[in-house]
Parts: sequence; structure tokens; C-alpha cells
Amino acid sequence: MTRTRWAIVIGSLAVLLALLAWQLVRQRQMASCLASGGVWDGPNSRCVPASPILQRDIYRS
Repeated sequence: MTRTRWAIVIGSLAVLLALLAWQLVRQRQMASCLASGGVWDGPNSRCVPASPILQRDIYRS
């Protein structure tokens, strides 16, 4: 294989590994948020407190 092909392969693998790492970090953040009683706001990538209505429905059952 030529140097160009090796560069493409290595670059593709680097991008793939970066995306997998980002996904793992995001899943851990979501799990931590849910475990602490929050709600994950996906578009803003942050944890927000659960609304009182949701809390009432959760604890009713």
C-alpha cells in the first residue's frame, strides 16, 4: 500500500476512535444525570433538574 492509503486508513481509524470515545463519555454523562434524579437535555448536552410534575408521576406508582 502507498503512503497515501496508509494515511487515509490511519486518519479514518483516528476519527472512528474519537467518535467512539465521545459516545462513551456522553453515555456516562447521561447515566450519571439519570442516577442523580435529573433529566438529560440532549440538544444542549446537559443535565437539568426534573420538573415537579415528572417527579410526582414517578413517585405516585
